[in-house]
Amino acid sequence: MGVLRIVDDQISSPTWARMLAEATAQIIAQGRGEPVDYIKEKAGLYHLAGGGSCSRYEWARAILDMDPKKEEQVVKELLPAKTSEFPTPAMRPANTALDCSAFEKTFNLLLHSWQQTLLFTLQ
Repeated sequence: MGVLRIVDDQISSPTWARMLAEATAQIIAQGRGEPVDYIKEKAGLYHLAGGGSCSRYEWARAILDMDPKKEEQVVKELLPAKTSEFPTPAMRPANTALDCSAFEKTFNLLLHSWQQTLLFTLQ
């Protein structure tokens, strides 16, 4: 116990559910009394995720580093690993990071970075 190995070759866009809910509420509010018409006008396929991307290892490192209760952590050592070291029947894509620029441009909303939302989550 105390050692945690996390893959460093899988990249994603860590996303906080509250951030998704807040962005959705802001879109509805932009409709100003006619949200259904506004949403129909802006209809399309958009990616919505935390801003930026990182490896699962980088994300785990940030969680441990930003943890306000470090004294309660049981992980004493975090080590990078490769996906190939954890064989599973399901293939994992190496990069699932999302480009949210169309969403940001269409709705004029700047998404917080995954680091910022992680800080909000840990408070």
